[in-house]
Amino acid sequence: MCSVDTVGYHLQARLKDRGIRVPEDISLTGYDADEPMFGLPALTSVRVPFVQMGTHALSRLIERIELPAMPLMQVLFDCEIVQGASTARARINGMH
Repeated sequence: MCSVDTVGYHLQARLKDRGIRVPEDISLTGYDADEPMFGLPALTSVRVPFVQMGTHALSRLIERIELPAMPLMQVLFDCEIVQGASTARARINGMH
């Protein structure tokens, strides 16, 4: 899994240059669900709700400024897996 799709597309291009096929030889995933680059097939990626995360973070910051003793909070956001053409079926014990 690449840290961002941009890195994933650069890696996919370099692998292709070396004769390594995605997804036949290696599965490759990204993060951000960006548009494909370099004419390559779309990466399987994760779409993250950045606007929702930023809105919540700003609201929480304002709350903490107004009430500094507020307890820490862990917030989870739903992400979406965007199926591309860069992953092969998982193999379990050598079987498809």
